[in-house]
Amino acid sequence: MFVRLAVALTFSCLTSQLQATVKQWTPNTNYENPASWRDGHLPCSSDSVVFPSRVTVLLQSKVKVMKWVLPADGEIILGSGAEMSLFDADSAAEEAGCSGRSVYQAAAGDWWDADSWLPLPPAAELLDTEYVPCLHDDAFFPSNISYKVALDADVESQISTVSIGNRAYRSQQEFLQYLNTTRGLADFVYKGAAPNARVTGVDCKDETGCACGHDLGTTFDKICSLKMPNCRPARCAAAITPVGSCCPLCGASIEMNYERGFRIAKLRDALASQDATLQPVVTTIVSKRSDGKIQVVFKDDDDLAGAASVAKGRSFFAYLHSNKVQLGISHVLVTECEVSTRSEALTSLSTGAVTGVVFGVILIIFVAVTVAVVMLRCRPSFPTISAPSRPPISMRMRDLFRKNGDDDMESVIAPGSISAQVQYDEPAVGTYRGFDNPMYDSPPLPDITSMTNLNRGRSEMVETMVEIKLNPIFESHISKEEEEAVPAGGGEGRRAEKVVEEEEEGKKEREEDESYA
Repeated sequence: MFVRLAVALTFSCLTSQLQATVKQWTPNTNYENPASWRDGHLPCSSDSVVFPSRVTVLLQSKVKVMKWVLPADGEIILGSGAEMSLFDADSAAEEAGCSGRSVYQAAAGDWWDADSWLPLPPAAELLDTEYVPCLHDDAFFPSNISYKVALDADVESQISTVSIGNRAYRSQQEFLQYLNTTRGLADFVYKGAAPNARVTGVDCKDETGCACGHDLGTTFDKICSLKMPNCRPARCAAAITPVGSCCPLCGASIEMNYERGFRIAKLRDALASQDATLQPVVTTIVSKRSDGKIQVVFKDDDDLAGAASVAKGRSFFAYLHSNKVQLGISHVLVTECEVSTRSEALTSLSTGAVTGVVFGVILIIFVAVTVAVVMLRCRPSFPTISAPSRPPISMRMRDLFRKNGDDDMESVIAPGSISAQVQYDEPAVGTYRGFDNPMYDSPPLPDITSMTNLNRGRSEMVETMVEIKLNPIFESHISKEEEEAVPAGGGEGRRAEKVVEEEEEGKKEREEDESYA
């Protein structure tokens, strides 16, 4: 608890008195960090723990091991609640994956690694090169962690203040004195007699803003060489890379010159008033570049692919253009990424709206599939409607003979003896008699009465019936009066006479046709 309180008080003093941007070192070499050990895991209770020379380790928990091998020129810092104890060989339990020896081997973090620094307050957003402590910043190393920092001898770093725990060093001489102590030699690694770091103690007092100084030269190259392998691919077309940024980003950038009367705080206030009416997902970064220009960068979440930030950049550009005199700026230029139609559509929808649309589409598809399955399973079966069956041919033949007075046909031809597959139209009433059609030059029809004397098989009966040819053009009709005038048993004579008459009529017609021809 005491350590945390000291850190809070130190930070409060720095922000109130020095009025500098504070960058806090985040990697730690604590005992409880698995990355601090050669095997990548914490020591087991059956291990011998070995610490190399020139090391500073913070222990914040209760630890029991077989053996401690401590360095002569290092430090083990016991935090609140820390405890070190030893097991004897008999009571130590063997654990899986333990080799019996754990070596502390924490790697040194690079001073120029932008991912190793965190601006305070943590909500602040900066460009890639601005995360590393700048010319007017305070490099803060909290006392609740142990650390190891590598200073590059080829690149000089200039900072205002170095704060280690609750002690602030604001001059080069003070910082060098600390580096020569046992703790300083363990915490900072460098080549040569002195580190290539210069502490100036100079704070930013320029109302137009102060440049970081990392956006050009060897400093920029060093920072970006460490940052670029960790850059995430941009999800927009023609991503922009603002001055001071190592990674391309989806968004917009506005640069401007400033005139007499310009105040960078006034520009930030104008942005804050615009934030209340614009997309809250957009991050705004205001900085002064090494070339003396003011730069405002807008970037949003990767899922929006720059659409929201481009919209905000355009809106603020219009505001600046119409308020140049009041803000004291000139030559305002805007650069933006290329936004796809899909990304522009997403900006008009909140996360809840997009989620609702997705679930709505899924629900509609589910209901449609369910209805289709139910209709297929419950499809009504309609009864089969069949045409009325025709009477058997034998019955039709029997009716034919009954109409001509031959009732004995029923006893000669049994019902259903003729195949039902022989199909032809039912003759109308009074058209049961065939005749010799001269157009087909067919022989005289056999006497139909002779069929009553047939007692043959089914196949011969079918053949006899197929030879009958009925021509509806020349068929003769017998009126009901003529049928009634025929006496019972006299059907044979009447039919014979009728056949003779029809033959004579046919002969006359042929003669007339020949004479006409």
